[in-house]
Amino acid sequence: MSSAAPKNQVSYPFMSKILGISFLKMSGDRIYSKYYTTAFQQSKLNVNNNNIQTFEGQRKFEQDICNKAIKLKIKDMKPSQTEIFSFYQLNIVFKKFKDVLLFIFSDQEENEILLSQILDVILESLNHITQDNIDVEQIISKFESVITIIDEIIHEGIVVNLESNTLLARSMMADTHNMNLNPSDKKAFSSVFDIAKSKIKQQLHM
Repeated sequence: MSSAAPKNQVSYPFMSKILGISFLKMSGDRIYSKYYTTAFQQSKLNVNNNNIQTFEGQRKFEQDICNKAIKLKIKDMKPSQTEIFSFYQLNIVFKKFKDVLLFIFSDQEENEILLSQILDVILESLNHITQDNIDVEQIISKFESVITIIDEIIHEGIVVNLESNTLLARSMMADTHNMNLNPSDKKAFSSVFDIAKSKIKQQLHM
């Protein structure tokens, strides 16, 4: 008899699952992060005594993986390169773009090749929307498109799309939809993202 999934846990058999994704500055400061905790057992959500269901736990975790990444001597690391390391019960893959580190993390049972492939697809998409100029300012400037790309790849922790052409098309559709909103809705939509961008800049002292 199979056991029932824990309360609040979404069951996704035979699918690749991602615990989270983080865009961080080299200092470890957060630019944008998204966690998918409902797709994982509770035991996977406590990393080095940090509960990553909480904001404080997430920030400590992000600082920890940033520090470990920097110890790998990534100064001359190119965006085309992907580094992989283990951190307690998790596999961490990341790329470096100028002043940005992009991390994807999942449990150690997840395929490292798939995690690396996700990063490559994100790289291709980001290069397109930033004209091959990925940095903190561009990530913030293209914030809506960045979120759309991530949400098209990962849904509730499940990898659902790795077709870069589709991702870019969806991102462009989202931009077109925003342009076609009536003035009041467009103003409200823009205001939400303007506030988010402003908060990020304040947190990053920009």
